Amino acid sequence: MEHLIETKRLSLQIDSLKGQKQTILKNIHLSIKPGEFVTIMGPSGCGKTSLLYQLSGIESASKGEIKYKGQLLSEMTDKQLTALRLTEMGFVFQHSHLLKNLNLFDNIIAAAYLAKKKPRKEVNERAQYLMEKLDIDHLANRFLTEVSGGQLQRASICRALMNEPDILFADEPTGALNSSTTKDVMNIFSRIHSEGATLLLVTHDPKVALRSERIMFMNDGEIAASLRLGKYDHSTAENREIRLNQWLQDLGF
Repeated sequence: MEHLIETKRLSLQIDSLKGQKQTILKNIHLSIKPGEFVTIMGPSGCGKTSLLYQLSGIESASKGEIKYKGQLLSEMTDKQLTALRLTEMGFVFQHSHLLKNLNLFDNIIAAAYLAKKKPRKEVNERAQYLMEKLDIDHLANRFLTEVSGGQLQRASICRALMNEPDILFADEPTGALNSSTTKDVMNIFSRIHSEGATLLLVTHDPKVALRSERIMFMNDGEIAASLRLGKYDHSTAENREIRLNQWLQDLGF
């Protein structure tokens, strides 16, 4: 498979409060290969999150096409799209969106039970494995109000990985975290990527984008520029950061 996701002439328009058409995305052409770590950056309101929602089938495009594994999302039914997101895609958002009436372990296994891909015993074992891997296994019986923001985000990542998705979508996953916890979360994402996962991440933070292989910069609904950094290596992080910051500065960000 050459491309996991591919778009052509992708556009999105919505009705504004004044009754006029407002263009959110314009003529987007992009492709993401299996195993890539791609970041979308840009000023607030440029269309970053809308693009992520389009690529994952959460929202429908006005024009153009989106292919996932060669299949047009527009040709899938709502039921098929829901099943696709549940079984082949993982999602991490700025806020955890975990259920307050469930403890962390039950929140993590919920989507896997819904997917019905594995027996419950295997689901429970995978949840335990992921929680150990992300160092929150000791918090399995805790509720949302009993853990920190960083621990909640780790639980969200566990939940997103439960069904072994082909791609992980992350929308400002560190936006509500302090710098230390942000670094911890990005270490987790780097590890997930090194194990072969495909990641598409939206962020405004250059230190977060630094971990990705390729960065797409959006402005006014369009992809204005692209920077390929290659595989992240801690030993060259300083030079990598200088290059990224200069590129962003040249773009007026």
